[in-house]
Amino acid sequence: MNGRFRSAWLLLALAVSSLPGLAHAQDPEQAEEEDVVEREPQRVSGAITTDPARERLRLAPPFAKDRAGDITTRALFPFFFERRGPKLLERFIVPQYYRRSPALNADVTLGLVWSLRGPDRNTLVIGPGYGHHRGNDWGAALFPLFAAGEYAGHSHLVIPPLLTWLDGDAKRHRRVVALYYDVKKKDVRWRGLAPLVWSKQGDQGGFTVLPPLYWRFTQADPLENTTVVPPFYHVRTKDESRWAVVPLLWHKKSPELRATTIPLVLFHHARGPNEFRLVTPLLAYLSDKKENSKLWITPLYQRGRGDKNFDAVAPLYIRTWDHRDQSHGLYLPPFYWHWEDPANRYTTVLPLFMRNVSEGISDTWLTPLIGRKRSHEQDAQSWWMAPTFQWGWQPDQWFFNFHPLAYVGRTKEADHTVALPLYFDFHDKKEDARRTAAFPFWWDFRIAKKKKHNRVLFPLYYDTRNDEKQRYYKIGFPLYWDFNFQDRQERYTITFPFHGRGIHGDRTRHYVLNTMYEPAHGLDRSWQFHFFPFTARGGSKTGKWWSVLYGLAGYERRGDYRRMQIFWIPIELSKAAPITAKPPAKRHQL
Repeated sequence: MNGRFRSAWLLLALAVSSLPGLAHAQDPEQAEEEDVVEREPQRVSGAITTDPARERLRLAPPFAKDRAGDITTRALFPFFFERRGPKLLERFIVPQYYRRSPALNADVTLGLVWSLRGPDRNTLVIGPGYGHHRGNDWGAALFPLFAAGEYAGHSHLVIPPLLTWLDGDAKRHRRVVALYYDVKKKDVRWRGLAPLVWSKQGDQGGFTVLPPLYWRFTQADPLENTTVVPPFYHVRTKDESRWAVVPLLWHKKSPELRATTIPLVLFHHARGPNEFRLVTPLLAYLSDKKENSKLWITPLYQRGRGDKNFDAVAPLYIRTWDHRDQSHGLYLPPFYWHWEDPANRYTTVLPLFMRNVSEGISDTWLTPLIGRKRSHEQDAQSWWMAPTFQWGWQPDQWFFNFHPLAYVGRTKEADHTVALPLYFDFHDKKEDARRTAAFPFWWDFRIAKKKKHNRVLFPLYYDTRNDEKQRYYKIGFPLYWDFNFQDRQERYTITFPFHGRGIHGDRTRHYVLNTMYEPAHGLDRSWQFHFFPFTARGGSKTGKWWSVLYGLAGYERRGDYRRMQIFWIPIELSKAAPITAKPPAKRHQL
């Protein structure tokens, strides 16, 4: 019992002594100092140690007194606790805690009022409020109304009822007051009053927005920015500026050009060292010194001079010429179109005639009744005759088409003959393959390279040959079926519904209605006959057997072996083992 009480009082003493540590847990340096001064190592009874020995322990529950070294502890559980030393005094008298030491003085009442004092600190906690200072650090709060303080150069102020949050230091800060925000980081800063004002400033650019009235965007280059005040906008770059009152007026200014556009009155004016443009409803003039070109446009006459030249009374008359490729053209829309250069000519007289000539390459002409296309490169011609005839040829092939009914073609590698929708014939000479169909009754597909040949007289006759796999199928639907698997030495023939035959290697079976007969085969010359389900009989060189209703009565003899069956019960008549031939290899059964 004394051991148990002693443990309980020691645990109580340790719990009470931890109160000041909890009261200033935010100060790890102070806690370390207190541990060094106050918590002397204790000697456990019976242990071998150089620590000071426990001198005396008195225990008379609920009273305990303990003395270890210079520290004396008294307790009257659970109302009183005291620990006293040369430089330490701790006393707990419910509901008051009292502590005095060189490092920390503490007073705690009911766990609600805390007063922690030291050489360079003072902390006071009363209910939801607290005050604290240590050196240059300080803090104060009255929860949930406000909290403020400064620690290691970082300050904060939080006022929840006013939706206020302020914290930061000399380089970074965050300030939020209701709808206002100001956030500063290393190289960027955001500020605004939501949803009225939004802004950003940084080394890589920023913006200021007052939606929907004002937008301004800046770049890293201070000379580059964009400003929008609807319907006005202004864009500035290093060498250029643009502004507009949308959709009334547009203006652009750069070292190469200064331009103004008023779309509603069809007015455009631009002027620069090398370029001039003037566009009005009655007159348009464009000049470019770099291109050495000029363009005049009036409602009656149009003229262009430069690398490309033209004179026109659009849309009735247009004449063009280009000195660079010696080309020229004349157009009288919509009936006459002509264009040519030294190697090409194109002429159209609608709806009577069209001709397109590329010297040494091709020559094409077309009329409402007949047309021809000739390729000089391939020595080929293609003709068309109204309404749907088409034919053509070249040295190694020719074709004839009667759209959309007949198509005939012959080439060096393939031929085709098609009479839609009844007849199809495709011959691939390269693969030695031919596919012929007289739709829908006759189909003949042959691929000599793959050794395949399929013929169908739909729906009565089917003949499929695959010489590569040695498989053959013939069907005279619905009476005759013949499947020949030469790779497996199997063949099945059916003359429906009277006769069937199955061949498996050297074994042959015949089926006629409800009878089956297997002639003698193999080394033992075995044979069998069945008249389903009444009787069966068979034999071999070594013996014979017979059966009635497959076990109602039966007898079997194989050499010296004898067996009989009565009412499907086998009865051994001799003890000699039956003589059996070597079983044949496993084969598929019909």
